[in-house]
Amino acid sequence: MFRPTPLPWARPRHELLLLALVAVAALTIVQPQSPQDWTRMCLTGALAHARLTVDGCIDDAIDRSRYGGHLYSDKAPGMSLLSLPGYEAVRLPPPRRWSSIDRRLWLVRLTVCGVAFLLCGFLVGRVAEGLAPRWGGPTLVTFALGTLAFPFAATGFDHVPAMVLGFAAFVLIWSRRPLAAGLVAAWPSSSSTSSLSSRSCSRHTRRCSDATPSPALRSVRSRALPPSLRNTSRPSPSFRWDSRCALRACRG
Repeated sequence: MFRPTPLPWARPRHELLLLALVAVAALTIVQPQSPQDWTRMCLTGALAHARLTVDGCIDDAIDRSRYGGHLYSDKAPGMSLLSLPGYEAVRLPPPRRWSSIDRRLWLVRLTVCGVAFLLCGFLVGRVAEGLAPRWGGPTLVTFALGTLAFPFAATGFDHVPAMVLGFAAFVLIWSRRPLAAGLVAAWPSSSSTSSLSSRSCSRHTRRCSDATPSPALRSVRSRALPPSLRNTSRPSPSFRWDSRCALRACRG
């Protein structure tokens, strides 16, 4: 009979020192502002005043939406909510008053992505040390400086917060805490637009379900699929052969 193993959990050698060193290496980089910062910080400022509209803040930024004569951020609100304490602490001005490399914006990023980056490094190091003694430290450093976590650690993107929440859910479910794991795993949907946009996109992509596969995709299908599926005349609604058609549908 299968019996789940306990969560491997141990403290790597020099854990605090390693976390401090990777923080210095990754979080002291001040990235230029981006449209992601504009739309998220405008929404943060709006939430601070108990509203959702970003009229007069977002200007001509590309990451925006319009409804009922008002402008809105096109991002899910999770990152903006998490940024509220840092936003208020540094008194971040509107985006049009930012410099190209704004240190106050960088500080706000650190309160969200920077903290998430270090927390994920901590979890990875602890689990790795529990699985393979004396390898937790090297694994922590490799994760922090040798993966895509490094370039996203001090930015305004939601990749790192979503990553740490996903890994934290994994740790919680291994610890036999399914309710907590489910709650943690659900949070990324409030900080990323992918899960929100997929619903509206799926409604429009139904019209593409009869799209004819391109020659290149037919070639891939003939090589990658088993013989029983190669001669299907109509692709499954869950898989779109023509990516251009799906892109047009998602654009409305």
